[in-house]
Amino acid sequence: MKQNPNVWVIDNNEIDLLVATRLITLCQPIFQIQGFASASEAILKLNLNKNIAENLPDVILTETHLPILDGYSFIEKHQALIPQLAKRSKVLVLSSQKATPKFKDLVQSQVIADYLEKPIGAEVLCLTIRQLC
Repeated sequence: MKQNPNVWVIDNNEIDLLVATRLITLCQPIFQIQGFASASEAILKLNLNKNIAENLPDVILTETHLPILDGYSFIEKHQALIPQLAKRSKVLVLSSQKATPKFKDLVQSQVIADYLEKPIGAEVLCLTIRQLC
């Protein structure tokens, strides 16, 4: 596992954002966690830091249903932003709904690392993130 992995959580629901960041902090206190209330905010931060490797995320957890820029559109922008960044930052999708065929295809093609349905147990989330780092 990388020393002090950088984990970003994107969720417009404040409670889900808080729960996800707290679960990660409890299971892996060494992780550097940053929360975003919108995917647009995360894309902006990626753009600003695309040349500063230590500021870029190792793992990105994103909700599928986000206003303005949804999870699928975020993944597309993330991939297009910097091709090498898409390989460096592993995307984990969190959703309160079952995976659509579109997201199942993304998992199969390894564009995203995994798709987890909410509510997510601490053990599953921690194990998944540890495997990605």
